[in-house]
Amino acid sequence: MNIEKIEIKFNVQPLSLIPLNRLQKDYLDVLIREKSIANLVRFYYRQGWLVHFNDLYILVFNLTNAHVILNPEFPEYFKKLVIKNDFKKFHLAQASVVKEVEFKQVHSLPFFRSLKSEVFEFLMKNSKVYEYPAYSLLIEQGTNERDMYTLLEGTAGIYKRNSQGDRFCVASLVPGCLFGEYGFFLNEPRLADVVALSKVKVLKIEYQANIFDTWINKQVAENLKHRFWIIHGIMKSNILSLLPEDTTDQLIHRGKIKEIKAGETLFEENSHGTQFYVIIQGNILIQQGQKNINVLKQGDCFGELALFVNQGIRTARAKAQVDTLLLELNAQDFFDLLADNLFLAKEIEAIAYQRVKSDQKRTKT
Repeated sequence: MNIEKIEIKFNVQPLSLIPLNRLQKDYLDVLIREKSIANLVRFYYRQGWLVHFNDLYILVFNLTNAHVILNPEFPEYFKKLVIKNDFKKFHLAQASVVKEVEFKQVHSLPFFRSLKSEVFEFLMKNSKVYEYPAYSLLIEQGTNERDMYTLLEGTAGIYKRNSQGDRFCVASLVPGCLFGEYGFFLNEPRLADVVALSKVKVLKIEYQANIFDTWINKQVAENLKHRFWIIHGIMKSNILSLLPEDTTDQLIHRGKIKEIKAGETLFEENSHGTQFYVIIQGNILIQQGQKNINVLKQGDCFGELALFVNQGIRTARAKAQVDTLLLELNAQDFFDLLADNLFLAKEIEAIAYQRVKSDQKRTKT
């Protein structure tokens, strides 16, 4: 569920009860005028001003709790964002097989309508439709089963676990959404739990090695190679893997693949830059002066310091240690992405300021 683009309805009476710092008061004034979080972020970006996303996140959270924001989507968003260790009510449930679904209904769904007819027909021959009761655990994080699903009826949620065992709601699934494709195509362990939040009907493409192994190798090699390289890199990221599926698609669409050879310098310390990067394959050596300070690997992101903190000035040199593939996002698209994902913005901002603190400590030693 995305709250960032929703036009906010305000009840200003309880405002006097909420403690706000000066920055949050400014944000509140703009939020009331611009009517959505995304519009607020874009307003600040047009002025050339930075947004402190942690303050903005706390402001929206407090406004929601105090019932200043009246939209029902906001308390639902924060309620689902983190589930403490009460996940026991979710369980692996026995599914009931439903009669075969009509091809026309499935072919109209986003993933399937982009497929060649022979590919679509091949998948349909190896699929069945199932019904699951509410609170069924459809996919369990860490397992190695490879089935792929499309939600036909009902609602479901994708949850990732943190180190404390709490679940973060990464995305809400509605009819037409595809899930499980990462394990299906790349044979990787499941990266999240998928839970039925109501009674659901799903199209399940059941993975059978003798049928799909050769076919998948060909499909990935011919049609899906770059997309799955990018997805693989994003899923290795502690931060970007929290992106909902539609935002991942947006990131893939807006970003461009950049190849750099081993030993090649991507940018120099103190140079000007307006790009944000995600490592898809390979690794990047980060240097300040003559000192090596970090090696970034697949899934790591960098370049945010120049955009968040230093007015476009790079604080270090970035150099490829091996042949490396990057996803490059320009500043406009970077801030558009953050405008639509407040939680992600807060997390990336935290990384930026942690890196600033690390730089300050190094200069003192």
